[in-house]
Amino acid sequence: MLLNKLNVSEKGFIALLETTGNGRMLQDIQDEYFKTKYSLRLLELSTATVILKCPLFVQLNLSQCGLPILSTPTKEVEAYVPDLSEITGNTIEDKEDMCDYIKVTTEALLLNQRGLPMDGADNFTAQLLTPISVYSEIIVKGSLRQWIQFLNQKNLPQQVEAYRLQVEYALTSQWKNLKELKQMLK
Repeated sequence: MLLNKLNVSEKGFIALLETTGNGRMLQDIQDEYFKTKYSLRLLELSTATVILKCPLFVQLNLSQCGLPILSTPTKEVEAYVPDLSEITGNTIEDKEDMCDYIKVTTEALLLNQRGLPMDGADNFTAQLLTPISVYSEIIVKGSLRQWIQFLNQKNLPQQVEAYRLQVEYALTSQWKNLKELKQMLK
């Protein structure tokens, strides 16, 4: 189903599922009805639907841009764990200690999510201690204006920036003037 999957890190991906109102359609409407002045309201007519497999912290960032998110049922519980190059510290030993600590803590929290239902806990209770780094597959649909709001964010953590860049790449395939539109909405 996902022929255009773009990998993000070793476990994540984004895939453009559907678009409406591509760049050519917007330009035709602009030329026909608005003539000389570009109407940014046209960006509400165009939409993109994207499927992402991403950590919860990416999902939270998307929701801050007003993008509607539909979570899909989780098949397997996986978590993002940064590698040594993604961790800042005073010394290499500090970085290694932090990396090990994150790994061990994440594994313990994931064990709770798997083990508590075996002890009779419901899904909600089992997920109370779920780390923000757990992956989920989500379907996100939004207007081009909402997607541009996501794309125009600055100073994102590199883990979120990797998803932003792949979404931008995918959307540019449908809206060749995306760079120009981003500038108009700044």
